[in-house]
Amino acid sequence: MFGRITRASIMNTASKVRGHIQDTYATAKHWGNTIDSGVRMASKIYGAIQPALRDYAPSAEKVISGNVRAVKGEYDSIRDRVVGENERAGNAIASVKSKMPNLGL
Repeated sequence: MFGRITRASIMNTASKVRGHIQDTYATAKHWGNTIDSGVRMASKIYGAIQPALRDYAPSAEKVISGNVRAVKGEYDSIRDRVVGENERAGNAIASVKSKMPNLGL
């Protein structure tokens, strides 16, 4: 039912796994960049309408600004953690790669 386990079959399997991991990482990075772009755009839009809110609805502007600052602060915190973990993962992968013998994968 199953074929022999050979160097070629191991290399093929490792290549497929690596491809899936790379595709998953690329997709996650794409969505992260899309979310970042959306947050930057929303910040620019709010920055443009904030003076009008301040002039015409100062009490609403105060409430909205507080909420926007809180959400932006939480987003920045999450983003910093994700970027930090990405760097840690990159360092861990580089460390493992440097210690691994060349298997021809």
